[in-house]
Amino acid sequence: MRLRRQLLLIGLLTLALPWGGCQVVREMEETLRHSQETNLRTAAIAVANSLADSPQRLYRTSSHMEASRWPVYDLYAIALLTPLSIDGFASDWGMPPQTAPWQRGGSESADPLRYLLGRRGDYLYLFLSMRSQTLGGAAHHDRADVVLDTPRGGLLRLRFQSPAPGPVLPRINRLTGGDPDPAVSPQRIVAYWQETADGFNLELRIPRDIVGARIGFIVISADGNSAAGSVPNADAVVPGLWFDELPALSGYLRRFALPDVRLRVADRHGWIAGDSGPSGADDREPVTVRSSLALRVYRFLLPEPAIAPIARAAPGRVAGSAATAALSGREWISRERTGDGRTVLTASAPIRDGERVVGSVLAEQPSDAYLSLTDPAAARLLNLTLLLTFGVAAALIAFASILSWRIGRLRRAAQSALDNRGRLHTTMPGAGSGDELGELARGFEQLLRQVEEYTRYLHGLGDKLAHELRTPLTVVRSSLDNLDPSAVAPDDRAYLERARDGAERLNDLLSALREANRLEQSLNRGEFEVFDLGEMVGNMAAGFRDGFPDRRIEAVTIAAPILAAPDLIAQMIDKLVENAIEFTPPGGRIRLQLAADRTGGAPAWTLRVENDGPRLAPTQSRHLFDSLVTHRSERGATPHLGLGLYIVRLVAEFHGGSVAAGNSETLGGAEFRVTLPAAARSRTPAPSMPAR
Repeated sequence: MRLRRQLLLIGLLTLALPWGGCQVVREMEETLRHSQETNLRTAAIAVANSLADSPQRLYRTSSHMEASRWPVYDLYAIALLTPLSIDGFASDWGMPPQTAPWQRGGSESADPLRYLLGRRGDYLYLFLSMRSQTLGGAAHHDRADVVLDTPRGGLLRLRFQSPAPGPVLPRINRLTGGDPDPAVSPQRIVAYWQETADGFNLELRIPRDIVGARIGFIVISADGNSAAGSVPNADAVVPGLWFDELPALSGYLRRFALPDVRLRVADRHGWIAGDSGPSGADDREPVTVRSSLALRVYRFLLPEPAIAPIARAAPGRVAGSAATAALSGREWISRERTGDGRTVLTASAPIRDGERVVGSVLAEQPSDAYLSLTDPAAARLLNLTLLLTFGVAAALIAFASILSWRIGRLRRAAQSALDNRGRLHTTMPGAGSGDELGELARGFEQLLRQVEEYTRYLHGLGDKLAHELRTPLTVVRSSLDNLDPSAVAPDDRAYLERARDGAERLNDLLSALREANRLEQSLNRGEFEVFDLGEMVGNMAAGFRDGFPDRRIEAVTIAAPILAAPDLIAQMIDKLVENAIEFTPPGGRIRLQLAADRTGGAPAWTLRVENDGPRLAPTQSRHLFDSLVTHRSERGATPHLGLGLYIVRLVAEFHGGSVAAGNSETLGGAEFRVTLPAAARSRTPAPSMPAR
């Protein structure tokens, strides 16, 4: 893996910073939640303890404190905030009517009777909506009865029946005993009968001083087969209790209410007896900062715990786990989500009268309040950490690019430290830097200086050997030549011939060394001129045919003008043909073919030298043109230093060309190719001979 990618992967580790920041924010949220729960629970317990001293505050009458005889038929009068017009329509009530507690006959799913019960000032309001077609019979033949008890203990029935829309007066009947109440009068009860498409509506207003602790209603069809209402049944017409919010208790709760906290008190039946009013947070807009991209990422990485939806309750009642737990005598706290997406925290505490639970206190507070603190903090934290992450990644990529460039420059300098002339460049880029790369560059410089000294020594070793061995070799040769063969015993003459052969071989070796030195000088002094390479190849082929009549030498040439040093090119061709002759058996073919090279972009000439003989192994062609490399399996009379093909490569590269080796496709042996540019080129420095 490249260094840049490695550093990029390391830079991606900084993504742990946003995750760690999210964990910190989550811990802060948990701390705020716990603090909010503690404060809310403390408030609920404090209110419950204060009401435990006077439990009668929760109930309007002593009858409400006792167990309800018909709890399923109890009613709750909602507090009306605006005056009502008694016109037989529910549009000014501000809420839809509710289903009557029971019905008998007709369709069970028809929901024939719906009602509303409200309280405002000194009046109770009742709205009934009947579907007479479901109950059976015409609407004006149905009747509606309102049953209530009076403050003096009597039980009254108000019967409403009208043949046409309009105001209607009830017929009042006393069902049970009790002192007569002069306040009870049909004229004090305002009612309006309104025909509808499928039945009728009845809306009425009753003074509070007429109504005691109980009230109920029942609607009976004209044929008596269908009925619905809140009175337990048509025979036992004892109505259920009616409950409402107590203004005195609500005022008392407002004294305890904290900012954004709503206090509610429910009696033992679950009806709301007191309410401090909606918290200030209920009128606020929902927290919208959570819709930002950073917060969506934050909530995705660390999702909130699942929150159950808030329990829906009938008007005037409390519901949910907190309310149920408090009415059973336990303290409780729960977190629920409203329909508009808000989260509400509810703490509850029981109100005790000795060992008996007489009610409960519910303290409610929107828990989105702390999100207005933590969510902006999380957004800023995420934005900052992501910005830092991208910044660190960009800085690492830039640093990796600079580091890769420095390493690449050092690598290129190391690869080109030895030029074509065999000279070493010991200066490395970046050696003045104080970091590890600077130390590496200085280490390369020191190594190259040592190699340069050793190369300089090896470079002059051939000349020194040739010079130092020439004089003793001359003495040996002259001594052998002056030795009279007649004075040597016949048995010793073989040793004399061996000594002469060894001296000749040593002389040939020194000649090869001197030839290498002359080649180096020729490369340095070679002069370029334009000549016909095809003509040179043809003339040299003719000379080779005369010199080696036992080989069949062929030449296929074309006119090929070239700008080069003729002596060096001739020496290159001579080495190629000499190598081919040595590997070609007597009678074998050697072919020299010169053609235009069409593979490259610039015009060039390619000289191919093919021969019969052994073929090249796949691994041999890679090192044939290296110095001091030979693949001859037998030693002949002439020593071989492995410089022939190396000289070919040096001459070709000196002229800007290239060399290659392979097996011939037409002859049985090897093939050597030299490609030289046809166009004029600037002269490049000539490579020097390697150490020998």
